[in-house]
Amino acid sequence: MRYVAFMRHGEPQGREDGSGLTETGKTQADAMGNYIRSMAGNDACVMASPVERARQTAERLANALGCGFKTRDYLADGTPEIEAYEALMKDMKANPVDCFIAVSHKVTCMALSFMYAREIGAKGIAALAAGLDTGQAYFFDLQKKTVKIFPDYGRLQ
Repeated sequence: MRYVAFMRHGEPQGREDGSGLTETGKTQADAMGNYIRSMAGNDACVMASPVERARQTAERLANALGCGFKTRDYLADGTPEIEAYEALMKDMKANPVDCFIAVSHKVTCMALSFMYAREIGAKGIAALAAGLDTGQAYFFDLQKKTVKIFPDYGRLQ
């Protein structure tokens, strides 16, 4: 595995669990999928929170990457952090791909990213403190052991 990304879903129509993506959110997801494909090719695995806005983001990413996606309850907000992290590690080991992508929500992305950064000894961990806006991701380059925040999806076009 060369890359791991923890992505916050694209811009939603509302805050309710059943809210889908706005047109901007769809554009964000498509652009990020194309950006990741340019770096990692089609060797990717996408996991998503079961919440609609995360599922729609993951579906669009998966389409751009030419792979499927799976929903995972542990990626929903409210899952205890240690439980979510252990489940994430199992999924990562079970899916040896070039780029592993988890689509989730702001708090969950931040918690999982901090734990992962500590585990691999990543440089640039201060970037995690900024938090994510919709359509952004924490991106880990495992060869360089670095982490950075992806820019807004819309700027990647």
